[in-house]
Amino acid sequence: MSFNHWNTYFAAHHQQQFSGIYWDDEDYLSSAERKLISSSIQQFQKGENSDGKNLLSKSTQLYDMNYTLDIQNFIKEEQNHSKALGTFMDLHSIERIQKHPLDVIFKSLLKFFGIGGIVVTLTTAEIISMVYYDALRKATGSKLLKDICTAILEDEVEHLKFQSQSLCAIYRTNFLKSILLGLYHSVLMRGTIAVIWLYHRAILKQGGIKSLTVFYERVMKEYYIVKLNTYLQLSEEKMMVKTV
Repeated sequence: MSFNHWNTYFAAHHQQQFSGIYWDDEDYLSSAERKLISSSIQQFQKGENSDGKNLLSKSTQLYDMNYTLDIQNFIKEEQNHSKALGTFMDLHSIERIQKHPLDVIFKSLLKFFGIGGIVVTLTTAEIISMVYYDALRKATGSKLLKDICTAILEDEVEHLKFQSQSLCAIYRTNFLKSILLGLYHSVLMRGTIAVIWLYHRAILKQGGIKSLTVFYERVMKEYYIVKLNTYLQLSEEKMMVKTV
């Protein structure tokens, strides 16, 4: 399994990211909506912005230079998500925050893990993002924010494919590690669902997710898609080995 094709994807996509958004068009945000989304979007904007030094340094544990290059480009795309949200916030006088408890906890978790735990934690965040940005897009009346959410969601679809391949590469190195990481992912996923609902339920409800149960079901659907893609890749690898 090679990560080389992701270099091609990231190189091409980097030039197009948010290219379809008309930043200079007049955009309207009511005072009521501004109040509704401010604290929520502040947190996600902060969470998307990371220098990724820890992830980049740990990426060498896969002993694949293509993967390390992919991680560099992945970090840039996540930073561009933060820049896009930040630009929207600036246009509507929503203050950027320097710190948030959830962001501190999330980044603290990453420091204790090798590449396996880091990828599992990042995948959890991106699965949550798939559901959150879809709800935010439906909740807002701002065309600019809708377009930003759509662009981020398109990125996250590809990012989750990339993370599935990353997990596959990690899982095949050690069977016991794959079991432990799978358990960690399951527990982290469910805990994160509860925490995100606690902090962001107003936006989620406005976006059509009316209860914690519905939120749980939508997030877990994305989670199982990632798991399925990961194990399908593992199965294909084993079949190729047997054939050879």
